[in-house]
Order: sequence, then C-alpha cells, then structure tokens
Amino acid sequence: MDHIVLINFPKPNSFTGEDCIEIQCHGSPVVVDAILETLIDAGLRLARGGEFSRRAFLNRKMDLIQAEAIQALIDANSMRSVREKLRNLDGFVTEKIAEIKAGLLSILGQLEVNIDFPEDDVDPLSYAKISRDIVDVSEKIGRWLRDSQNVEDGCRIPIVAIIGRPNVGKSTLFNALLGKQRSIVSSKPGTTRDYIQEDIIIQQFQIRLIDTAGIRSNPDEIENFGIQKSIEFYKLADLVILVGDVTTGWLNEDGDLLREIEGKSKIIIMNKCDSVGKKCADTIGEGTETLWISALINADVVQVGNQIVQALKLESDHQEMFVAFNQRQKICLKEMLTHLIMAESMMVHGADTEIVVIKIRESLEKLAEMTGETVSEQLLDHIFQKFCIGK
Repeated sequence: MDHIVLINFPKPNSFTGEDCIEIQCHGSPVVVDAILETLIDAGLRLARGGEFSRRAFLNRKMDLIQAEAIQALIDANSMRSVREKLRNLDGFVTEKIAEIKAGLLSILGQLEVNIDFPEDDVDPLSYAKISRDIVDVSEKIGRWLRDSQNVEDGCRIPIVAIIGRPNVGKSTLFNALLGKQRSIVSSKPGTTRDYIQEDIIIQQFQIRLIDTAGIRSNPDEIENFGIQKSIEFYKLADLVILVGDVTTGWLNEDGDLLREIEGKSKIIIMNKCDSVGKKCADTIGEGTETLWISALINADVVQVGNQIVQALKLESDHQEMFVAFNQRQKICLKEMLTHLIMAESMMVHGADTEIVVIKIRESLEKLAEMTGETVSEQLLDHIFQKFCIGK
C-alpha cells in the first residue's frame, strides 16, 4: 500500500523506555488509514491520550513535572513560554526540588536524632538553626509561587481590540495583520455587526486580535448589539488600536472614543493614506503619537505589528524567567508550605519534636506527590487524558 521506512528504537534508550518502532509513510490520509487498519487487524490498538508520556513516566524516564511539561510545551504561546516549558522538560524544576528535598531530609535527620537519644541535652543553638533552615525552605517555596504567578501572567495571550467609527478600515487592518481575508470588507458603513477574533503570531508572540463593530450614534437594533460588544472588548483588552480615517480627518466621534479609552494602553492609527496622503490629515492632538498607514495596500502595516509588541511590553522575551507551575503543582507547593510554616511555629512555641517531625514528613509527602514519586492511578488518568492522542 506504500513504500515506508521503519525505525527501531530499542529499550531502554527510547522515549518510553520500551522497544518502539516508528513507521514513516507518505502523508496521504488514505495511506495512513490503510496502514492503521492493517495494524489494528493484526491485533494492535490506537494509543490513548498521553500514553507515550505516561509510559515514559512509569518507566522512570522522566518525573511527573517533566511529563506535564510536554503538554504545556504544546500549548506555549510565545518563545519565552517555549523556553520556560523546555527548562521544565529538561529537569530544571526537578533539580530545584531535589535541593529542597535534600534540605528537608537534613532537617528531619537532625530532629530525629533528638527523638532517638532523648537523654542527650539538645543545644538551643541547634534548635534555632533548624528553625532558620525551615524558614529558608519556606521562603524559597514562597518565591517559587510568586515567580510562577509572574511567569503565568506573562504567558497569558494578550488581547488587542481594534475599534473606531464605521468604515474607517478596521476590518481591512484586521485582515492585513492576519495576512488573509477573515473579516468581510465593504464600503458600506456598519458591515461588521459582530466581533471577530483570531490568534496571530507577531515576532514569535501569540496575540488575540479582535475586530469590533464600528461605534457610532443612532445605530439600528442589530448594529447596536455589536457596538455593545465592541465596548465590552475594548474595556477588557490589554491594548486598544483606535483607527481613524485620513479621508474624513479626525472627527468629534474619534475624539470621543479617544477619551473613552483614556488610561488604557493604546495605538492611534490614521488609515487610508493611499487615498489622500498624510499631509491632508487633520492634527489629532499635540503629543499624540500616530501611525499613518494604508491597510488596503499593506503600507506600513508591519509598523503596527512592531508597535503592538512594544505597547504590550513583549520585547523583554529574551529575559530568563522562572517556570509557571500548573494548578496541581501549585496546590502541592501551597500545602507543603502550610506544613512547614506550622512546623516552624511549633518549634518556636516549644512543641514536642515528634509533632514537628510529622509536619516535616507531611511536607515531604507533598513534594513526592508533586514529582509523582507517590501518585494514584486515578490522578494519572486525570493528568494524561488531557494530552494529545498518543503523545
């Protein structure tokens, strides 16, 4: 049915740690389906969601944090996010957790010596050092959680809303930025009655671009619904692009919209420069930076993309950052932190060493749950069912 190549990946050095064979065939869906049907008839089955990553985890080729980083890498929306997920996959967090684990085991060992030999006097300075060590670990975990939130905020897909009067060329600009015809364009005002959104990549950043209905007074009932949606979006957007029309000049309605978005990050654009030229446009206002473009002939549209990246402050992408923990990992860290804070408080208030040891052990159990050293089948099912089929 096809000329193919078989590649053998023998254990234990394969991705899963098991013997694997990869079939490389031509890309015709008919050929692929025929090969799959033949294999299934021979007794094989299709891989389940995340099954290869799950097998790699169960065969100790990676820990659970690294396994989860695979799906997170697929969902990455910028090169910064890609690098952050790759650091996770390469074991960056695993190494940091190993350091935390070693510190906690050292603390545990010092405390258990006192339990095993209660007749020996414990140096108060030793107790104070153990307390400080617990505080150091707690502060490190607290920084992890704060840094993770900062990374998570930075990895969120920013929303950019294009607004303006009807027929100023919002949809034309939207299409020009996308590089394809997505919004319907017409010389008739009010053509866009509802919002249209698309994710685009600008300078390796994923951005959610929204084309909104033209905002004007006295619209009909259907158009008014679109206008209300436009208002909702520009209020929620991280960046607003206000488009004006060179052929009509800067009108009162444009000024009203500019005042409406006062305080928001924004880009002001005068469109249709191919019609009359920049010199014919009215002055928008002293100190107001404006881009002069023609979306129709794609003149200077690339400058709009550059301005979007700058206005959203995405150009700091080269900076190395920590990693963003997922919800499961953050819960483990927060519960671990709670146990450590309680342990340190107990030591300060003179609690029995046995009780402090219990709290330290509970924090270590949460650490083991985070990395997957102790994990239930039910939790594994929940984690890997979110993966791509077979991944």
